[in-house]
Amino acid sequence: MRKHRPGHYILLVLFVAAMAAMASWYGVAADRLWAIPACLLAFVLAYVFDVPIPGLGRINADHVIAFPAVLLLGNPVLTGVLAGGGYLISRLFRPSTLRPGLALAFDFFHTGLSTAFGTALVLASGRFSLEGRPTAIALLWLIAGVWVQFASSLVMVAAYRFIEGGARKLSANFWKGAGKTLAWVTLSIPYVALVMFEIQQRNVLTALLSLLPLAAIAWVLEMAGEKEQKNAELIEATRRQEFLLQMLSSESGSLENESFLKMLLSGLNEFVPWDAELLFAAETPFQREPILYSRGSLPQDPYAAKSRLEAMLESGSLKLAKAHGGRECHPLLMPKAEHQLLVPLATREVAFGVFVAEREGDRPFTEAEIQFANLAMAQIASYVQDEILKRQILSTNNRLTQQTHYLSEILDVSNLLKIHMDPQTILEKVARGIQQSVGFQSVLISLYRQEEACFERVAQAGVDARWDEIKQVRPPAAQMLDLLKDKYRVGNCYFVRHTEGEAISFGVMPANLRPASEPDDWDPMDLLLVPMFSKDNHLIGIISVDEPSDGKVPSMEAFNALEIIANQAVQALESSQAHASVRHQAAVDGLTNLYNHRYFHEALTAVAREHEAARRPYSVIMMDLDNFKEINDRWGHLSGDAVLRGIGEIIQSVTRREDVAARYGGEEFALVLPGLDAKMASGVGDRVRKLVEEGRFEVEDIPRPLKVTLSAGVASYPKDGEDRRKVLEQADAALYQAKKAGKNRVCEVA
Repeated sequence: MRKHRPGHYILLVLFVAAMAAMASWYGVAADRLWAIPACLLAFVLAYVFDVPIPGLGRINADHVIAFPAVLLLGNPVLTGVLAGGGYLISRLFRPSTLRPGLALAFDFFHTGLSTAFGTALVLASGRFSLEGRPTAIALLWLIAGVWVQFASSLVMVAAYRFIEGGARKLSANFWKGAGKTLAWVTLSIPYVALVMFEIQQRNVLTALLSLLPLAAIAWVLEMAGEKEQKNAELIEATRRQEFLLQMLSSESGSLENESFLKMLLSGLNEFVPWDAELLFAAETPFQREPILYSRGSLPQDPYAAKSRLEAMLESGSLKLAKAHGGRECHPLLMPKAEHQLLVPLATREVAFGVFVAEREGDRPFTEAEIQFANLAMAQIASYVQDEILKRQILSTNNRLTQQTHYLSEILDVSNLLKIHMDPQTILEKVARGIQQSVGFQSVLISLYRQEEACFERVAQAGVDARWDEIKQVRPPAAQMLDLLKDKYRVGNCYFVRHTEGEAISFGVMPANLRPASEPDDWDPMDLLLVPMFSKDNHLIGIISVDEPSDGKVPSMEAFNALEIIANQAVQALESSQAHASVRHQAAVDGLTNLYNHRYFHEALTAVAREHEAARRPYSVIMMDLDNFKEINDRWGHLSGDAVLRGIGEIIQSVTRREDVAARYGGEEFALVLPGLDAKMASGVGDRVRKLVEEGRFEVEDIPRPLKVTLSAGVASYPKDGEDRRKVLEQADAALYQAKKAGKNRVCEVA
């Protein structure tokens, strides 16, 4: 209920005093003075409790009071003043907003004048000889009422055009207002006529009882109107709820989806009409660019609008929907907008957008419209926030799953590299491990050849068809090392994007070119390098990967996985080198650099097993230096060692990579020759013999080079034995035969 000021009551007292003075001035009968407050009260009730007419809206019943009142008072001017006063009092004591002062004053005089004019016509009709003709009088009163409404509407149109510039609106509603009055007057005039006849007959009680049917009709209309209003409100609430549910259940519910935004604003516009709108959404973790959307045209300066709305979000000044009008309205979309609605797209936790709606003309946003717009945007914001959280959870789960996958694959690669292998095998397995575990279609591993100032490609995965061509390219070291800059560094990897404009000859152009169309797409000219550093921080080589399986720039998890695998590869290489060094020391004779006696028998066993299973030949040569004891006795053991080293070099120069050359013991040497029969093995032995015979062994502090000769015995599988022991025995027997035959010769088993 409106809080009344003391001035309201003073105004009421003055009005009552004016009514009494006017009654005295115009001469109201003394026995009718009671009718003045009664009529005033009746007018107040008529304006407070207006009647709903189906299809026409609400209309007051002032004519029902005015026509009988003028008969009681006999004064149309006083009746008009009472009607105007009743209107003012109803507005002062009715729970509704007051109109501006000038408009309220106009309403008072308009109501008073139209009532006075209409009741004057009623009194004038009494001068005609229509007594006993109630139908004719009722028709006259009906015509008078319609004419009063018509004239009243014309006056209102003219006055409001002068006061508020609202001629267009009132002109559009003129005929509707006239129709409402005509319908209500037509419905009520029979009862009013009956009341007026009773008043003319001075039957006041009967007159009051005659109004009861009309009051009953008004009550029924009121009840029906309330029910209709409640039904309309329920239907409207249901439509609003259906609209919100439709938005929340939309499969395309995303601020990045234009059709969803269009559906949202079109549906909201049905409940909150506006002339122009703009929806702004800031960046989110899954929306990299801000959104400015409107079903019409964007503002003339969209960047300024975006900056203004961003500042509003950052300041946190917009927590709930706000409506501005008049001087408080600062139009953003339409220069002539008089009313603006700002609605935050926000939840309790975060605000990430603003919706703006503007109207022209005198059409302020109602409280119901503001609340619904706020509710709609809050629910959409909550939905969007839930989607963001779902995406974040899904992204986190995917990342954790990917990390688990990487760790599992890295563990497999790590376990594989624990097996002692040669460096080439290690690098090949690392390349395949990266391809399978981290998800790159092509992998290259190149070793740094510092002395040659280049990189040598030694292992690959995914480029088998082009490997012979690719491995011939030896990228310059200066170009590769120049790419290992801090600005390209991601962890311990180096990611060079195609946008950097680097001229790169190190990468291999992928077979399927897929130029990047999105910021996170992998481009064919992108390059990802993973350097391999030793423990003392020396560059060993570089792993180059290309063509991610998903076509996207690798995640930090992928970079970390590459780094870990590269470190494991370095550890495996260093371990392999250390293991090879130990094995070499354990298997090689330190003086001649040939294999020792133990390794010779291990190698002979392996070769014999393989060749005997395949029934392929292999041969054994046993060699011994002739008269070597004389060199030791005459020139000393150091001189003998020098000769033995020279013999080892000669044997190594003659043998193949798959042959096994060993110092069998003392001045004895042995050869295992896989795949050679006795005749071919004898040729090898004879070449060794000739080189030894022709050799001159320089020894420090000895005036002339030393000379020595060599005898050899040859035996082969399966010609000379069915197993390695028999073959070895036959080779030793052939050596004995060569010694016995005069030395410096090669003999086969007789």
